Amino acid sequence: MTDRPLIEHHIRKNATVAAPRTKVWQAWTDPAVLRQWFGRDARVELRPGGPYEILFLMDNPPGLQGGEGNTIQSWEPNCFLAFTWNAPPTFGPLRDERTWVRIELSDTSDGTRVELIHYGWREGEDWQAVIAYFENAWDHVMRALAEHFAR
Repeated sequence: MTDRPLIEHHIRKNATVAAPRTKVWQAWTDPAVLRQWFGRDARVELRPGGPYEILFLMDNPPGLQGGEGNTIQSWEPNCFLAFTWNAPPTFGPLRDERTWVRIELSDTSDGTRVELIHYGWREGEDWQAVIAYFENAWDHVMRALAEHFAR
């Protein structure tokens, strides 16, 4: 684990999806639903320290398939979910570092507002590359979530 200090930077992404909070909650916590819109496979156990692993690169060996090793930090059903997150394998040793993601759900007249907050970044150019990657990647994720419910 790096001893570089945390920086005050948060990635914030928002989307309004045409579904009630209970369905959006399920989309973030039910592995079968996660596979429909986010990753190719998922392991989620909604308990403190339980896995929150979303896999994308199924042809890679275990440990390099995506979000392995990430865990549930806290939650309130249908309101928020917090979990650890890691960088893709292309970021080398930074992959073993953990950041944090919090998903917050609230009602709107159009469905559910989803706010994603990603934080826990560290100093350094290598970390700036990871931040830039996730600034873009989370846009794709939020769009995929909205499209999942638009179908």
